[in-house]
Amino acid sequence: MTERAVAVVTGAGWWEGHPPGLGLSIASELCSAGHRVVVLDRETQPAEHSADKLRADGHHAIGMAMDVTDPLACKTTVTDILSKMGRIDVLVNAAALTLAPWGLRRFHEIKPEEVDQEMAVTLKGALNATREVLPHMLTHKRGNIVFISSVMAFEPSSRMTIYGLGKEALVN
Repeated sequence: MTERAVAVVTGAGWWEGHPPGLGLSIASELCSAGHRVVVLDRETQPAEHSADKLRADGHHAIGMAMDVTDPLACKTTVTDILSKMGRIDVLVNAAALTLAPWGLRRFHEIKPEEVDQEMAVTLKGALNATREVLPHMLTHKRGNIVFISSVMAFEPSSRMTIYGLGKEALVN
């Protein structure tokens, strides 16, 4: 019997009382398609909460913490995933950050350190995760890597400029 594919989804954690995000929706769809799923989030609790929800629906899922802004954390977590799951067939880079909640601030109101924070998660985070997963996929000559972008990459908003730039960079 062929072992089911393993999908890893960044930014898929969920806090009770908050609407689930795109990462959890993607993880759920991958589970429904038969994948074993690793739900990743910056903190353990939201990742495990999402995995609990998926398991309650009868799926195979585990939740783990991984700070995508930290290359060493990405390396350690990917090594741990490979140890637990044996393989990674799909990486979905869904983690993103906007510090201007749904466009409440204009570009000139955003501080330089906030730009760094947003880009560290939205752009560099995807690159960090990919850098650690890609060698495994190349060795096994299989795998898919998905970068989740946004309409903001194509229809910029003066109130979500940095988020849009990060998402646009994932497309180009």
